[in-house]
Amino acid sequence: MKTATTEPLSPPPNPFALLARSRKFWVAISNTFVTLLLYFSGIYWPAHAEEVKFVIAALQLPFGILIITITAEDVMKTYAESKE
Repeated sequence: MKTATTEPLSPPPNPFALLARSRKFWVAISNTFVTLLLYFSGIYWPAHAEEVKFVIAALQLPFGILIITITAEDVMKTYAESKE
């Protein structure tokens, strides 16, 4: 009869440390920073408000694609590790 061995559980990882190492988090933070910077520049220079709105809208797609690409890389890496 096989006896079960119990191994001590490791403590859960610190979610803030994981977040600080996340590429997706830093891309989202930089997107927010750039968007807010452009938004407030449009408020202080209303003559350029339409251009600012265009640039904000144009930047959302590349940031979104970058986050999706990083997610796909992470999924493929996890899948490859699970196959080993």
